Amino acid sequence: MKNKKLTLIISLSLIFAFILYFYLHSTQNLAIRTHVFFTAGPKLAIKTKAFKMDNYTYNKYNEIEYSEEEGEIYQITKPMRFLLVKKVNNIYIVKKIE
Repeated sequence: MKNKKLTLIISLSLIFAFILYFYLHSTQNLAIRTHVFFTAGPKLAIKTKAFKMDNYTYNKYNEIEYSEEEGEIYQITKPMRFLLVKKVNNIYIVKKIE
């Protein structure tokens, strides 16, 4: 009986984590805020603003060039960074551009 309860709790926790992951990466804005939350903290995740940049403008001022197929570039204000947001299947993946 105790083993069944433990199995049920673990199974429900994994299902909840899986659904939460897909929800937090369902839109570009949520994916960016989730990335900032885990890298810079919850306070900055709430305060920061994300602006979509044109890839041409970014490529004009930086050494590394990104095409539209690779993803969209966003600039966040606090901490000042550039992020590459890609859509993979139904979720958005955020990668910091260095």
